[in-house]
Amino acid sequence: MPRSVLLALAGGVASGLLYLAIIAGTMGGMLFAYLSQVPLFLVGLSLGLSPVATAAALATLIVAGVGGVYSGLVFVATCAGPLFILVRQALLNRPAPDGSVVWYPTGHLVAMLAGMAAIGMVAVALLFGGGEEGLRGSVRDGLSRVLEAMMPPGQDAADRIAFADGVAAIFPGLAGVSWMLMMAVNSSLAQRVLS
Repeated sequence: MPRSVLLALAGGVASGLLYLAIIAGTMGGMLFAYLSQVPLFLVGLSLGLSPVATAAALATLIVAGVGGVYSGLVFVATCAGPLFILVRQALLNRPAPDGSVVWYPTGHLVAMLAGMAAIGMVAVALLFGGGEEGLRGSVRDGLSRVLEAMMPPGQDAADRIAFADGVAAIFPGLAGVSWMLMMAVNSSLAQRVLS
C-alpha cells in the first residue's frame, strides 16, 4: 500500500478519534475535538486533495459510526467540508515571472473562511430559528437548560435566564468567530509542523 494512502488513513483515524473526544463532555474532550482538524490539514497540505478526501471520508465514517449520522453530518459541515475547500485553495499556485512560486493569497483564504462562517450562521438560523423568537430564543432556551443543570439548587431562575438571553444575543458572532479561530489555529499548527 502506498505511503500516502497509509498516512491519509492514519490522519482520518486520528481526526475522527479526536473529534469523538467531545462525547466525554469534559473541557479536555472539547480541546481534543477542537484539534481534530490538525491531522486532516497535515494530510491535505503535505499530500494533496485526494489523500485529504480519503482522510476526511474515513474520519466522517468513524464519527458517524460512533456518534450517529447526525454527528457525522455536523462533522462534515463544520470540519471536513470547509477544510477541504481551504486546502484546495491553499495549494493553488502559479509561477512568477522571476521563476519563484506565487501561492494563493492568505487574505483571500481568511475572506473565504469568513464567508463560510457567515453561510453557516445563516444555515443555523434557518434550521433552528423557526420558533417564536427565532434563533435567539432557541439558543436562550437551550443555554438556560444547561445552566439549570449546572447551577446549585436555590439559584435565582431570573438571573439564569437573563444571562442566557445576553449570551443568545451575541451567539451568532461568538460561534462564527470561534469556528474561524479554530480553523485558523488548526491550519497554522499543521503548517508549522510541516515547515
